[in-house]
Amino acid sequence: MPTVVTSHFFIDLPTLFAVTVFVSATGGLLLLFAWMQNRGTPALALWGIGYLFGAAAAAFLASPGFIPNSWSVCTANALICGAYGMMWGGARSFEGRRVDIALLATGAARKASIRFRAASSGWPCFPLLSGATAQPPRAIAC
Repeated sequence: MPTVVTSHFFIDLPTLFAVTVFVSATGGLLLLFAWMQNRGTPALALWGIGYLFGAAAAAFLASPGFIPNSWSVCTANALICGAYGMMWGGARSFEGRRVDIALLATGAARKASIRFRAASSGWPCFPLLSGATAQPPRAIAC
């Protein structure tokens, strides 16, 4: 019987999170630097802030040993929602449409308040994607 030689590639999760944090932070800082060179394009600032929110979220997800698990996951989920809002606002701004900053922050603030309230009441907080549609009712409340 022929055998198939396979290569075993192991991914170290902390290293992967560190690379994600540093690449996202570098991208965000470069976008903010580009915005400082051309302040007439606010989309660059919104995209840069979105990248920095994403980097902070990845850092919170990578630090469950330093911060209580429920707080790190809940904060990371709120930051991810904020990052998506900033990216959406940057896309709207790039197309010349009006961007309402209060509307960008509403989704992340709502997600954070629901998750922090659920975490402080003792419910487990699951790292869920915000766009997932088939979530159990308990996971939605968290």
